[in-house]
Amino acid sequence: SVSYGSINTSSAAVANEETWLVASVKNDFLDKGESVDLNIISSAMQINGDFAGLRTTPGYELESKGDGVYKLTYMASVSGAVRRGGGDDNNVRSGDAWMNYSPVAGSTGEKIKEALNEAYYSDPSQYVEMLSAIAPESTPAAETAATGVNSAIYDVLSSRLASLEGMASGDVFSNSGVWGHMLYSRSVFSGGHGFNADSFGAAAGADAEIFDGTARAGAGYSYASTAIDSFMRDTDIKTNTFFVYGQYVSEYISYRGMISYGRAAYEETAVSGNISGINNYNAGIFGISAEAEYCPEYLDLGDYEWLKNFTPSVGLRYTSFNREAYEDAFSQRTGAYSSDALSALLEFSWKNEYHASGNIFRPELHAGFSFDVISPDGSVTVTMPDGISYQTAVEKMPRASFEIGGAAGILMDTGSEIGLAYNGSFRSGNTTHSVMVTGRIRF
Repeated sequence: SVSYGSINTSSAAVANEETWLVASVKNDFLDKGESVDLNIISSAMQINGDFAGLRTTPGYELESKGDGVYKLTYMASVSGAVRRGGGDDNNVRSGDAWMNYSPVAGSTGEKIKEALNEAYYSDPSQYVEMLSAIAPESTPAAETAATGVNSAIYDVLSSRLASLEGMASGDVFSNSGVWGHMLYSRSVFSGGHGFNADSFGAAAGADAEIFDGTARAGAGYSYASTAIDSFMRDTDIKTNTFFVYGQYVSEYISYRGMISYGRAAYEETAVSGNISGINNYNAGIFGISAEAEYCPEYLDLGDYEWLKNFTPSVGLRYTSFNREAYEDAFSQRTGAYSSDALSALLEFSWKNEYHASGNIFRPELHAGFSFDVISPDGSVTVTMPDGISYQTAVEKMPRASFEIGGAAGILMDTGSEIGLAYNGSFRSGNTTHSVMVTGRIRF
């Protein structure tokens, strides 16, 4: 048998939106899946109105059966409250872990558990928000922002290298030079909880011709500062990337590629109600990009010479993202996380050049399609001080994307070049816009 208290009074008035029935239950009151009917309210008691709701200890569910009798079931899970608060499976897993966690008296963990229990009773929506703030980021914001900067740099590098072996480039390809880019990129993801990411950065490098002008090789460095606004957290990322790149031009095909490695430092601020914390961690990003572009300018097309301005290309982009393990501000140990992505690209571009006063104006437009042959798919293991652990699944991005862009550059008679470039990437639920100001000085 079980023992419990009851409400005994001759009568009571219940205000529908203000009065709740709260039953506080000991953890070992019932076994998992067990139910019991509790005659909490005396049958002689007159209740005027309905309770606004029923609340009980995390892990239990309370259901009215009428006439003062309530069915109490030990679910051993907070799933009911999470669903009522609009949460997902990640919230259920972290909520269950915190429900079973036994914190040390006076510890940070004890304060967090007390705040979670209070929200569980009073506001399921806030309960879900707190669980989201405490758990690791579940959107792909961190890796999307880090790898997006690399993609933007390669896009402009590829366009610039193509222009150096352009249709009337004279001896520019045979010269060495230094170059610089200024970058702004904005990515918006509306899937799941969603995020907005804004990146500002710069890249610089130098390259030179090799093999009698049939190839070019160079190296560079980029820095980017990214601010991410996502559900229950703000994240600042500082990324330093070093890369090498090159191009080889045969009679009909131009081959281009870039290898890069970067380190990203993350500062993440998570806030919900009276729960807040700052987490710091690092990640490494390794990338390889390669493409082959057909060069029709060497063909004799007769009356269709204008087709030489259109060039098709195919490419592959591989990215490996590796975030280190860290201990967060909530006394949890967040495990390391790694993901790999491989994208295949098909692109068509239009290029032309116009001469005036010794200068060359080069406009370019391109459109393409990419598909993630390998798409990031994984989860993060979080371990609490008493050894209890849970998994946070990282949301997947849609595999297919459509890309459009353009560039305009002026090659001056001194051999130096300035330009402006734009690239847009459009996935289901995700859009990214990148703008770059470019420059090159011959030496």
